[in-house]
Amino acid sequence: MPGAAASTSPPPGPARYAPAPSPAARTRSHGLQEQPGYILNSLLAPFLTSAAKLYVRGVADVAVIDETWRRATGAPFGPFEIHDIIGMETPYNLNSQSGDQELREFADILKRDFIDKGHLGRATGKGFYDYE
Repeated sequence: MPGAAASTSPPPGPARYAPAPSPAARTRSHGLQEQPGYILNSLLAPFLTSAAKLYVRGVADVAVIDETWRRATGAPFGPFEIHDIIGMETPYNLNSQSGDQELREFADILKRDFIDKGHLGRATGKGFYDYE
C-alpha cells in the first residue's frame, strides 16, 4: 500500500519477550563497583546526619527541618519522619559511639527522650511525631 508505514518492532513470539538481565549483570555492564553498605544507606546517612546536627545546634526544630526538606524537594518525608520509620534504636546505635560530639549528643537525646520512654517511632505509635 502506498504511504503505509513499515513496522520496526520485532515480530510477536518468544524472542520479543526475552528475560531482562539480572541486577548483577546490569551492575557489571555499567562498570559499578561493590562497596560496604547499600547505595540507599550511603545516601541516607549524610542526609540524616545533617538533620541531626541542625537539630542539636538549635538551628531549627524537628517540624521546621522536615517541612523545609519536603517543600524544597517534594519528598514525602523529612529526615525526622524517616527516623520515625527506621526507629530510634538504629540511629542511636550508629551515633552513640561516633567520633563526632554532635552526633553523640544526638544519640543521647534519642536515648533520653525516646528510647528510655518506649517511644521508638512509628512501630510504637510515637517518636518525633505522634502516630496514635
